[in-house]
Amino acid sequence: MGVPVTILSEEKGALAEGRLPGVLLVPTKESMNKSSARCPPVEAVHSALRRACREAALHWQAFSPQRCAEPVLVEVAYGYKESAEIALRAGLGERKADCG
Repeated sequence: MGVPVTILSEEKGALAEGRLPGVLLVPTKESMNKSSARCPPVEAVHSALRRACREAALHWQAFSPQRCAEPVLVEVAYGYKESAEIALRAGLGERKADCG
């Protein structure tokens, strides 16, 4: 749509995987394993988000729209079979394989 991405806020590992050049990153938690995470105080996350939003607003001219070559293929590996089943029932893709 031609709108630049300025901020991504997500789990720390996911931010590292989805890194976009020039985009401000705000981690919200750090996964320890499949069922637990370290979460900073909500006030600290809110403060970091406000700082990133202020930075993006003050320097909006520095951000450019990110364009992907088309077509785009997105593969999702769910950690829980139940989550995958919910996505399939909602029509959000197709099953490619079952994992252990």
